[in-house]
Amino acid sequence: MTVRRAALVVLLLLVLPVVAGCEVGQPEGAARGATAVASANGSTEDLPGSTPVGTRLQFGEKAVITVGVGDTRARVGVVVTGVEQGAPEDAAALATMVPDRSAADPVYFIRAVLTNDDGMSGGGSYSGPLLHGDLAGGGDAGGFQPLGSTVALPHCVSVFRPPPEWNVVGARNEICRIIFARPEAVSVPVRKGSIRWS
Repeated sequence: MTVRRAALVVLLLLVLPVVAGCEVGQPEGAARGATAVASANGSTEDLPGSTPVGTRLQFGEKAVITVGVGDTRARVGVVVTGVEQGAPEDAAALATMVPDRSAADPVYFIRAVLTNDDGMSGGGSYSGPLLHGDLAGGGDAGGFQPLGSTVALPHCVSVFRPPPEWNVVGARNEICRIIFARPEAVSVPVRKGSIRWS
């Protein structure tokens, strides 16, 4: 085989997969329509009435976030009521669960109330948004919640699953998140940013 013929074979091997991937005779509109349907069914857009990204709230004020995708989307109310320091017995109990922590290390709790504003479908498995403690100098306060389990401290019970009555429209669920440092503010991530309380 000559060098020229070898080069032609290599060129054909590179071009054929590209040509084979093209569908001949399919109208452009049909392809766009299929994509549009897929996007509609898997929509991640916020539902009407959701709190805009970037909103700053005071502790005790309610935000509404959209959770889920497509037809399972629903609105959940989030009211961060505040941050408090745990008692010495909380710190001592946490030190038995987390490596490299001592009973002298302070622990803090983010407290919030969730409301099921839409009676979300399949909401029995929704444990709520992950609330972050935002430090004054930037960064996150860290936190403790083993996946799939409940953490019970004397003054904060962090539960992985919501109560059975959560599926009812208007149901409320009080949550407590364990964090490792006092934050300047609390934030909840939403689709394109966050909502913040202070």
